Amino acid sequence: MHWNENEITLLYDCDQLRDRKTLTYAASMGFKVNKQDLRNGLVSASVFQMMLDNLQIHPKHLINRADPYYQSSLKGKSDQPYFWWNAIKRMPHLLIAPIAHHKGSTVICLSPTDVLKVRMAGNRVTTLSLIHISEPTRRTPISYAVF
Repeated sequence: MHWNENEITLLYDCDQLRDRKTLTYAASMGFKVNKQDLRNGLVSASVFQMMLDNLQIHPKHLINRADPYYQSSLKGKSDQPYFWWNAIKRMPHLLIAPIAHHKGSTVICLSPTDVLKVRMAGNRVTTLSLIHISEPTRRTPISYAVF
């Protein structure tokens, strides 16, 4: 598996409202979205591993530890990444949030708008500052974006 630089790859659970909203935001950014829906069973372990490598975290950190199933059956289990990948594939609701990748940048989307961060990082967009200038003769201030 290789990344297509012209698309956003999104690993998500279509049954979760936040994940569907994240998909909508990703689609609105004007790029093709490579939908990696955990419910359809076609997500490869290599996509997951590449995202983990970019995030530099253990897959256990992507699990919703407040979930009752995690608490009763998974807590304290194996430290092997493949074990956690299989747990997420079998029970997609355990994924704490969708994961988006674009142009070398990978982001855990804790809110649907977090997917916008992956595009900004991927395009190396500089942050803009907004300054407000008030003039005594104007009733409203003028705002300028500063690069």
